[in-house]
Order: sequence, then C-alpha cells, then structure tokens
Amino acid sequence: MIFLKSVQFLIMKYLFILLFFPMASFAQDVSGVWTGYMYNDTTGQKMYYELAINEMKEKGNGYSHTTFIIDSIKNIGIKSVTIKAKDGHYYVVDDKYIYNNFPEPPAKGVKMFSFLTLSENDTAEVLSGIWRTNPTKVYMPLTGTIFLEKKKNLKPQETVIVGELVHLGLGDKLSFLPPEIAAGMLAMNNKPEFPEKTVAASQPTSVTKNGPEQKPIPAITKAPPPSAPEKTIAADQTTSVTKNASEQKSPPAATKIPVIPPPPPAAELAKRTIENIRTVNIMQDSLVFSLYDNGTVDGDTVSILINGKVVMPRVGLLERATNKTIYLTPEMGDTINVIMYAENLGSIPPNTGLLVVRDGEKNYEILFKGDLKKNAEIKLVRQNKD
Repeated sequence: MIFLKSVQFLIMKYLFILLFFPMASFAQDVSGVWTGYMYNDTTGQKMYYELAINEMKEKGNGYSHTTFIIDSIKNIGIKSVTIKAKDGHYYVVDDKYIYNNFPEPPAKGVKMFSFLTLSENDTAEVLSGIWRTNPTKVYMPLTGTIFLEKKKNLKPQETVIVGELVHLGLGDKLSFLPPEIAAGMLAMNNKPEFPEKTVAASQPTSVTKNGPEQKPIPAITKAPPPSAPEKTIAADQTTSVTKNASEQKSPPAATKIPVIPPPPPAAELAKRTIENIRTVNIMQDSLVFSLYDNGTVDGDTVSILINGKVVMPRVGLLERATNKTIYLTPEMGDTINVIMYAENLGSIPPNTGLLVVRDGEKNYEILFKGDLKKNAEIKLVRQNKD
C-alpha cells in the first residue's frame, strides 16, 4: 500500500511538472523600460524612443517617449499606450499625449500602431518590429521599424522616460518603480531638462487653449500665487523683457516642424529593374491576395501593383495575413503583371515575403524578394473556362 501511494505521488508530481513547467519557462516579464530608436521610412530619420511597460498578462498599458531634433530644437512627445501580448508578440497602440513641446498641435486622428517581437541577445532582451500610422483625409500613412532593448545593467530611474513621468506626477502609475525610489527622485529634485515650448514669447494664451496635452511640465519648486502668473519669469529676466517690449509685439516666427508629405507608393518604380519569378494560370475573375512575412518579422513593407497601378499600398509584412480581393476586368488583358515593390529593406535586408494567390479552390504560394534596385514580378495568365 505504501509503495502504491509513493508511485501515485510520483506520478502526480511529474504530471504537475509537465503541466506547469512549460508555462513558467515561456512566461515573459516585459515590464520595465525599453530604450532604443524608431526609424521613419519616409524621412529616413532615426528618433530616440523609449517604452515604459507596466506588469501585464495578455493586456497591459504604459507610456512611450519620442525625441527628435529639428533646427537644433529638441522636440519631445510622451504618450500613454495600450499593449496586447500573444505568443511572444506585442501589439502597442497609442492612446493620447501626456506631454509635448511641439510648436504646433499634434495631428488629429493619427495614431501609431506597433507590432513587436520579443527576443534576446548577450546583454539585453529585445523588442523589435514594425510601426505604422493610420491614414486620414489629411495625412497619408507612415511606416517604419522599431528596435528596443531592456538592458540588464540599466536601472529604470536612470532612464529619461521615468524621470519625466515622475515629475509629471505619474511615478505611482509605474508598477516596476518602487514608491520609495519615485519619492527619492522627487526629493532630490532630479528633474530632467525639458525644452521650452517652441512658440513665440507672446503666445502663452494659444498654448493654454490647446488643453492639457500642451500643458508644460510642472516644476518641483513652490508654485507662484494664482493672482500673479507673470512671476513665473525668472527675476533676472524682467529687465530684458521690459526693454524688448516693442520687439515682443512683433515676435519672430515660431520654429515649425516642416510638413513633409510622404512620397506616393512605388515612387521609384521606373528606376528599378523587374525580375519575373513565376507565371500563374488563373480561371476566376476575382482573386484573393494574401501577404505575409515569410520569416522573421523585421519591418518589411511592400506595395502591390497590377499592370502598373497600386492596389495594395505600403503593406507591413507580418506573421498574419493582409488580405485583399482583386477583381479582374476585361481591359486588364489576358496577361496581367503583378509587381511586389519593396518600400524598404526592413532591419534584415533584402525585403522578403510570401504572396498567396487564391483562385477559387486553388492556392498559389509565391516567395519573393526585392531591394531598392530590383522588384519581383509574377504574371497571371487567364485560361478559358470552356
């Protein structure tokens, strides 16, 4: 009897290990601060980027911090974000601005969506992938890549985003930051150097009207009396402001972020060579195109053209499909040219992907690759249904 109970105990023990050990092994704690950069495909600019993530399971939240320089002025944007996790992949969506010092209000209705994959190197955990913005009536979508590290030797309180969030009064919203550390940062007046709003000196009213998103970072010093807001100007600056009163009536134009419209999809098609990689015989007048990344998701972006016309602009290649139904009309001819135009090279050149063409009950899987000098092409040849 004792022997049987021992066997039962061992069986239960190993079943417990088999059931629960894999879950513990693959559970990932992504809470903390991730530092790195985001790359804009359109402007070719790298921007310093940080992401603070609170403890999460399948869903969570946090904050993002972006810094970019224009005309020697540091432009800062801090947003709240929501995060969803599944199988080592993280979907990050902008919520709203907590702070920014932009010379103009941020574009309305534009959000950034990031698709990140978790990996690891010798010195840090890595979150990397692609980002895009949604199109609006005014703005075309933008795309790019993100590379972030959670370094083992970097403490959260040593990062820019944590210092700024603490002094915005949001230190208690960071699950990974002990309260005593946040309190200590405030006590030490460890305030980061926030750049001033890049607007003219005579425009404080317009800044106030832009709402809480435009509100300057609160200082840790004692606030002035409500009846005398003008005393926020340093005492030693009063004389110079008075002397230059006439100049302030006609201030110089504020430094503005130049609005650079992105180039149209497949902008340099005529400059690239075309490599035909396959011919597919088709029977139907409507096809379904499905685009995937065929390997590591590294930020590849592709536009699909049919007979020289863009039908799928700037598709970020992911592990899941981006689908579109293509309707074939008689004026397209009996031989239809389909080009996979590489909008970028991702973080691992060349640009590679998988196009699945669904023709009724038949599926055709086409692996393709391209770069900034060459595009892949397939030919669709209509067959008689008789």
